[in-house]
Amino acid sequence: MIVKVSASNVRRGWVVGLGLALLLSTSSTSALAQPVVDGVVDTIYGAPVATDAVGDAINGAHLDLTELYLHADATHLYVAMKVSGDVVSTNWGKYMLYVDTTNDANGATTDAWGRKAAVADPHKPEISINAWADQSPFGTNTMQIWAWTAGAWGQLSGVGVTAAALTGGAQGSV
Repeated sequence: MIVKVSASNVRRGWVVGLGLALLLSTSSTSALAQPVVDGVVDTIYGAPVATDAVGDAINGAHLDLTELYLHADATHLYVAMKVSGDVVSTNWGKYMLYVDTTNDANGATTDAWGRKAAVADPHKPEISINAWADQSPFGTNTMQIWAWTAGAWGQLSGVGVTAAALTGGAQGSV
C-alpha cells in the first residue's frame, strides 16, 4: 500500500514493531523529502524494513506481501507495500498493517471487527492501517486507520490518509 498518513496524532500475520516516534525523529535531510504517491516505490524509501518470501499466500499471489517500506517527513508517515502478483487485474485484496507503537505485549488481539489477529508475542498492535484494494476506484476512501485504546478499536479522528495509489504488474504495489 502506498499511503501517506498524517502523523500529527498519531499480513497476514505481519506485525511491524517499531516506535513511530523513533521513525519520525529522523534528522537526515531525506526525512524532509516527500515521495510521490503514485503507486511506485521511490528510491527515497531506501531498503524495505521487512520482507517475506514469495509463494506462501493462501488465496493467490496478489495477496502475498513481499516488501514493506516506510518513510517519514516532518508531518507524514509514508507506507508502501509490494505484492507478488497483479492486484489491479485481479481487483481483489484486503490488507491490514498492524503497528506496535509500544514495543510490548499490550495491544489488540483482534482486528477492528472482532476477528482474532495473528500477531507474534510480545508485539501486539496499537495501530491498524487497512486497505481495500478491491474497491474501485482505489483511493483515500478505501483506507482506514484504527487505534487500540483501553481495550477497544476506534477509528482515529484527526488522522487520515491524504493520498493512496496502487499499480499492477508481476509485482504490484498497494
